[in-house]
Amino acid sequence: MIKYQNREIPETLDEILQPSHTALIIHELLHDFVSADGFFDKTNMRIDISKTLPPSVRLLKAARRNNVKVIYVRFTTLADLSNLNDPMIRKTYERNNGLEGVIQPVVEGTWGWENIPEVSPLPNESIVKKLRVDCFLQTNLDLILRSNGIKSFVILGVGAERGIVPTVGHGMNLGYFGVVPEDCINATSPSFYDTAKRFIGRYGTLVQSEKIINIWDA
Repeated sequence: MIKYQNREIPETLDEILQPSHTALIIHELLHDFVSADGFFDKTNMRIDISKTLPPSVRLLKAARRNNVKVIYVRFTTLADLSNLNDPMIRKTYERNNGLEGVIQPVVEGTWGWENIPEVSPLPNESIVKKLRVDCFLQTNLDLILRSNGIKSFVILGVGAERGIVPTVGHGMNLGYFGVVPEDCINATSPSFYDTAKRFIGRYGTLVQSEKIINIWDA
């Protein structure tokens, strides 16, 4: 521990990742992004999680057997699209050369908005709906973490450069240690993966998932 102004601050990864004050965040492993017949599959943007899913499943199992709090974060599109602001609509317009007949992914309540079965939530696990890429922005994530005495979070899933980077940065500003298992994350395109890791490393800690599992199982 680091001693500073009557505070004890976790120093080692073992101290940061103590199960009693750590949460695991499952970020956007949703059908529309990663499954056959999902929205991204139909638009030739499907994210390939064939390599990252097995270690993600192992990490989730380790969290559950060690009583690490598990939280699911789902990017959410409201059915009437009322959560889309003007810049978001303009980007949609650009991508589709207009708005006629445009369908949005991960609409709340649809199959595409659900987690894939390999990492589906248990009844006692929280689901946080986010309307923007940052998991903390106008969600109840911070409230859930603080209410449960959480100091650190591990975050895995897809959208490394879009959702995980701002979440780890915002988390540091709020006082959380963010740890990212680099073998359990995907960018929306492989070309963004290394850039995402560089930014994540500025705000949090990048490790292999096996190291996290070993700490939790010790």
